[in-house]
Amino acid sequence: MTEQKPETILNPQVNPAEASRSMVREAHILFQAKDVVKTALEIEKLSLASGGFLKQKNIDFAVRESTSHPIADGKIKIFEKVEPQAEMIVRIPSEKAAQFVNQLLPLMHFLNRQQYTAKRYELKLLEEKIGQTQSVPDHAPSAQLNDISRLTRLEVQDRVRYSTIVIGFNQPATVREHLDINLDAVA
Repeated sequence: MTEQKPETILNPQVNPAEASRSMVREAHILFQAKDVVKTALEIEKLSLASGGFLKQKNIDFAVRESTSHPIADGKIKIFEKVEPQAEMIVRIPSEKAAQFVNQLLPLMHFLNRQQYTAKRYELKLLEEKIGQTQSVPDHAPSAQLNDISRLTRLEVQDRVRYSTIVIGFNQPATVREHLDINLDAVA
C-alpha cells in the first residue's frame, strides 16, 4: 500500500494582505493514520511544542461487524471488526499554525480532506454581534449586554491569537477478539 499525501499542506509564508490584518484562522484536516492512539499522542506533543493546547480529543473504536463461535466450558469467542477513529481540536498560536499543520504530514498515510479559512477579525466580530442581537431579548439589562459584548470581544481576540485546527483521522479496520460467557450453554 503506497502513501498518498502532499509534500506540504499549508504555505508557511504569510500573505502580505493578511499580515497587516487581524485574522481568525481555522483549518480542518481529515486523514488516515497507521495507529489512531499513537497518532493522537503525537498530535498532543506537537501542539504543546508549538505553544498550543489541546481543546478536545475523542477516540472511538466503532464496531462494524461481530460474530461469535462457541467453545468449551460454556464460553464463546467473539470476533469484531473494529474501525478506530479520532477527532481532535487543537489551538495553536496563529503565527505557528501553518508549521504545525505541515508537521502532521509524517503521521498521515492518506490525506483525505483539508480546509482552511481566514476571516478578518472585524468581520468575525460583526457576524457574532448579529448572532447575539438575534438571541438576546430586547428587555435585557444594559449591564448584561455589556458583559456579553466584553466576553464576545475576548473570545474573538483569543481566536485571532490561536488558530483552531480540527483534525479527524482513522486507521484501517482491525479485528479484535475476546472471550465471553455463552448464555445459551449456561441456561
